[in-house]
Amino acid sequence: MRPDDERTLRGMASPFDGEIPFDPDLADLVAELESGGARARTARAIDDRQRPSAAFESSLRTRLLAQLPAPATALGGTEPFVAPAVHGRNGGHEVAPRSVAPRVAGRPATVLPAPRWTALAIAAALVLTVVGLQAAVFNPVVPSTRAAAVAGATLVRDGIAVPLRAGRDLQVGDEIRTAANGRATLEIGESRARLSELTTVRLESLANGRFELAQLAGRAYHRVGTDASRYEVTTASVTWTATGTAFDIERVEGSGGETATLVAVESDVIVDGPGLEATVTQGRATTVRLSGAGGLDVETGAIGVGTLTDPWLLRNARLDLALGFHLGIFEGMGLAEPTLSPTATAAATPEPTPTSTLDPTLVPTPTPTAAPTSTPTPAPARAVSPTPKPTPAATPTPTATPTSPPPAIATMSLSTAGCGGAILLDWSTYPGGQPFDHYTVLRNTTADIPLAYPPQGGAVDFGNSHTTKLEKTLSHDGSAAAGTTYWYRAMAFDSTNRVIGASDPVTASRTGTAGLGALAIGQDVDTGKTRFTWTPLGGEGTCFTHYKLVASPSDPDPSYMKGTPAIYAGSWQPESTTLVAGITPGVPYYYRLQAIRVTDFGKFVVAQTSAEPYTVP
Repeated sequence: MRPDDERTLRGMASPFDGEIPFDPDLADLVAELESGGARARTARAIDDRQRPSAAFESSLRTRLLAQLPAPATALGGTEPFVAPAVHGRNGGHEVAPRSVAPRVAGRPATVLPAPRWTALAIAAALVLTVVGLQAAVFNPVVPSTRAAAVAGATLVRDGIAVPLRAGRDLQVGDEIRTAANGRATLEIGESRARLSELTTVRLESLANGRFELAQLAGRAYHRVGTDASRYEVTTASVTWTATGTAFDIERVEGSGGETATLVAVESDVIVDGPGLEATVTQGRATTVRLSGAGGLDVETGAIGVGTLTDPWLLRNARLDLALGFHLGIFEGMGLAEPTLSPTATAAATPEPTPTSTLDPTLVPTPTPTAAPTSTPTPAPARAVSPTPKPTPAATPTPTATPTSPPPAIATMSLSTAGCGGAILLDWSTYPGGQPFDHYTVLRNTTADIPLAYPPQGGAVDFGNSHTTKLEKTLSHDGSAAAGTTYWYRAMAFDSTNRVIGASDPVTASRTGTAGLGALAIGQDVDTGKTRFTWTPLGGEGTCFTHYKLVASPSDPDPSYMKGTPAIYAGSWQPESTTLVAGITPGVPYYYRLQAIRVTDFGKFVVAQTSAEPYTVP
């Protein structure tokens, strides 16, 4: 609204004062439009109950349409009137308006002057604008956001920390933290934020194609999808912005202060901060000192060989390739087929080998065809003369021997944890390079675990890790004896059991199922429910998925792993008590609280309370 509009609505002078008088209805309409616009602009601070009601929208539409002109009906016409009826005079005859038709005939200016038409047109446009704005603000489009490829990560929501599991839905305000040797991938629509170990990221905004993340610590690789109109990562006072690109940010604390280093993997990234505004182009790296005396210091330059061979970046480049993204600085490096060339050579080489090997037999074969037409004397001469030719042909025979050359073995990682009832095994996804067929983890009592299958050198297959699913990388060894130190090695194989990926041997041991003390049981006076209290499981959450409270009327040693039904389940590790309703009074039960860890290959008991008999009075 222009400055003179308000004066007009208050009855003050305007260029149109002589043509259109002050209209209270129009003033109310504009006031409501202004109010609606104000609500839209402050939509983030209000809830759905403050949205314009359906009654308001209907009323607004009715008032606008009621003031629209209608074509004059013929004298004595019988078409129905619309309410409210507006009558005017035209040539001394009563003219009644009718409902608006596709063709509209204008009425004389004495009924509705041009300025009022303009005001109503503006009002209608404002209505559409407000409705459109409110539709975007009150109904923000939030992409599917979830965690994937998780290991050793924690979700902090509303101040409560719980173990992060693959498939968990994420929302604005969530903080994701990875432990040492941990990792997590955040899937935000088509975009990916892959977190390395000891990394913390908080989700700031996810609506309407604008994705904002705060990288509080550690290293994260950001792959921006086409559904992101704006993708921002904040490190302290510096913001990194990109669309349709890939970049890596590492935030570390050093002796010279905290720094953030960006590598522009694909396309450009805009960096913005106090006194800083620049564009980092593809193939360049930039380091910004976030803290320390003197404010922001910036160093930038072209990436080096170390960047192109960085295992973390290479792993992410292979994952991008599998998802169909452009690779930027890694384009043309043959990440998907590093050994295809030798394989093809070996396949083609063996063909001439039989020819040279069978020379004595093959040479006489063409000779007899010529022998009948000539004297016998020259025939042997021709038979002898080709002899030197097969000799050089036979020399390639050794080069054709490696018909199945050993494939390049990709580097994988493996982390272990002694989790009471089993040893937890978590390995990285095979990064590609050869056709993948399956995983298997081998175990030994020494670090000597040869890269071979069937197992050799004392290594064994403990039988709970074979899978053909590429993303199935979390298992456990429940057959490991408590108190014994073992070594494990994760391997990826092709269909012929050749090793195409492997981790270094990693040691681990377990102590046996831990105890959670005695389970306290009693009646809660205020609620009438049965209260169960236990000592919560300690640790960072690596060995915890949920609690199960089981009850059996006959088994004095109830266990969820034996099929005893659970009457309660909880996923908050610090929890130490719960109330259960509906237990039949007068029936004795044996109760036990168990801490369970779930993996891709099943579940096991990490810790448990003693089994306690109790009868609800």
